[in-house]
Amino acid sequence: MRTSKRVRLAVLMIHVGASVGSLGAVASFLVLAMLGFVATDVDTARSVYLGMDRIALLVVLPAISTALLSGIVEGFITRYGLIAQTWVRTKLVLTAVALIVLVAKIPLIGQAARMPRPEVLDPGMHFIGLQLLVHSAGGLAVLLAALVLSVYKPK
Repeated sequence: MRTSKRVRLAVLMIHVGASVGSLGAVASFLVLAMLGFVATDVDTARSVYLGMDRIALLVVLPAISTALLSGIVEGFITRYGLIAQTWVRTKLVLTAVALIVLVAKIPLIGQAARMPRPEVLDPGMHFIGLQLLVHSAGGLAVLLAALVLSVYKPK
């Protein structure tokens, strides 16, 4: 589909902004996951997981969703296409996987944010913290891989 240069640039700007924003948001999420995992007191852990809950729902989810949708639109309006180029297909899959994993982990993030106020952290919370740490590190790695593909565009 042919569109004006102005429309293509607007979609590109939205896509790049959302992609970069999602990288920053996931990096922040990873830092909080590290803090939550090593937290030794309940108040710190509760605060960290509450922040993670808000960042996931209000920043990461909209940013990755926007990056995915704007990337699909770009595939239809630019010369690269949606499935003609391997790097575009790979970016599409990576971003979709990141979004699916995030949506699957939202209940776990919410569970951590609503943890009770015991005197000591229970081992179950430690396991939840480990899962959130691993998945946020993986999410950042996936988004960084998509960034590399965007810049180098391998054949």
